[in-house]
Amino acid sequence: MVSQDSLLVTLVRLVDRLPMAISAQKRERVLHHALVTFGNQFRNAGRIACGEDRDSIAREYVTDYDVTFRLAVPVLAWTRESGLGWPQAVLEAFLHVLAEVPDSLIVRKEGREVARGVSERAREVLEAGAAETPGRREAVLALDDELRGRKNRLNPGTTADLVAAALFVRLVEEL
Repeated sequence: MVSQDSLLVTLVRLVDRLPMAISAQKRERVLHHALVTFGNQFRNAGRIACGEDRDSIAREYVTDYDVTFRLAVPVLAWTRESGLGWPQAVLEAFLHVLAEVPDSLIVRKEGREVARGVSERAREVLEAGAAETPGRREAVLALDDELRGRKNRLNPGTTADLVAAALFVRLVEEL
């Protein structure tokens, strides 16, 4: 499978091979047009090939990391700014993403309805009280037990991947 990066490198190399008689300004315009066109085509191909409607990671690729930047990064930001430590901030981001986006790993293992049920449970945990309150802690522990049951088939691994991407972004922002 050809990656987006290797296609971009090939595109840049092709533009570099344009005759030297073409001005740098014209070469830049050609490259810009090609990159815009390529980006649109890659997204459209990605929607079909990656199963955007079935896989949250594929959806991130073709939506410019919508869940990462619209949901997870802001949750990490406000939780850290409110004084919570990194572990609690990561847990909050995880719960918010899981509550909004049914985990596609769970969908593949157990079906869409089960994944929606797990998202509903994450919403219930968020409604159980503010972060670090006794009610929230009890709800988190209960959800953790539920997710670890059934031979770990309710492992929200895709949600973990999305939160890891947001954590990377947030750490870079704080540098």
